[in-house]
Amino acid sequence: MPGQRVQIHSILFVAMALIVGGCGDAVESTANDPPARSENQPQKEQAGGHWLDQFSHEDAAEWLVARQKNAAPGDRDVEKVRAVLNATGRRFEESPRMIANRALQLQDMLNALGDHTSAVALTRDLHSVLGGTAASPGFGNLGAYYVNLRKTGASRTEALAILQKKYDGAFISDR
Repeated sequence: MPGQRVQIHSILFVAMALIVGGCGDAVESTANDPPARSENQPQKEQAGGHWLDQFSHEDAAEWLVARQKNAAPGDRDVEKVRAVLNATGRRFEESPRMIANRALQLQDMLNALGDHTSAVALTRDLHSVLGGTAASPGFGNLGAYYVNLRKTGASRTEALAILQKKYDGAFISDR
């Protein structure tokens, strides 16, 4: 028994030393955390360069136009893109910033599949599949559903038609 007591005390001592020693890590770990936002830092650095964060003062349409790939000339017109983001935001009850972020994320996912649809064209497509009375599944959820349909081999037109039927929308297959 005395040997076990020494062993237990040793284990408790080591555990306490680790706990006490770990207390200083909280202060040191902040050095590895991202720096706090500064008004002097460019937005690209503040948001990690890829997402439009909730504190950004950057216009969602301008941000998306600068980042979308394979866009048609009309999809690079900031005013037209702003109108698409605003209409889609109202339809899905989400902010234009969130729509822009999700659209860019979906564009990147589709690009990885070899589908080079631009973020704005995708936003327009997903906006069109919801009927006037259909409950919104959320833009991100609808986009994920679309990407999954594309992964299973459905064409753009087939995937949007499936979503249109499910959500009672008015998808028109020609852009």
